[in-house]
Amino acid sequence: MKTTEQPNGQKALSADALVSDFTAPANTPIAEHPGPLQFVPVGPSDFDAETLLQVYRTMLTSRRLDEKMLTLLKQGKGFFHIGAAGHEAAQAAVGLLSQAGHDWFCFYYRDLCTALALGVTPEEVMMAHHAKATDTFSGGRQMAEHY
Repeated sequence: MKTTEQPNGQKALSADALVSDFTAPANTPIAEHPGPLQFVPVGPSDFDAETLLQVYRTMLTSRRLDEKMLTLLKQGKGFFHIGAAGHEAAQAAVGLLSQAGHDWFCFYYRDLCTALALGVTPEEVMMAHHAKATDTFSGGRQMAEHY
C-alpha cells in the first residue's frame, strides 16, 4: 500500500493505495471471487493535503462551469446544457482513482467533473459549450458536453 509521510508524522494514503488487487478472471461474479476483496473505510485524514486540495479545486471548477453554462444557456448564448451540480464528489472520486490515457470512459452530459479530473480543461469545456470550430471533441459539430 502506497503512503506518504505527513508533516505531523502520520502516514497518508495515495490515490493508488485505494485500488484493490482484484485479479479474478473476466466474468467472475464478485460473490464467487475467491480472493481477498476488501474495503477499508477511509476519511479525509487518510489523504495528503495536496490530494484533497486538488480534488476540491476540481469539484469547485466543475460547479462554477456548470453555473456559467446554465447562465449562458438562459441568455441564449449556449445551445445545450443539463447541469451536473450535485454529482461532483462521486465524479471526483472516479477521477482520483482513474488514469487518463489508460482507463476507458463513455462520457455523457453529467460527467463534467470526471472529465475535468482526467485532464479536460475549462477552456475545452467552454469551446464545446459554444460549439466552436476549435472544440477539441467534435470541432463544434456534436452536441455539447459529450466529451
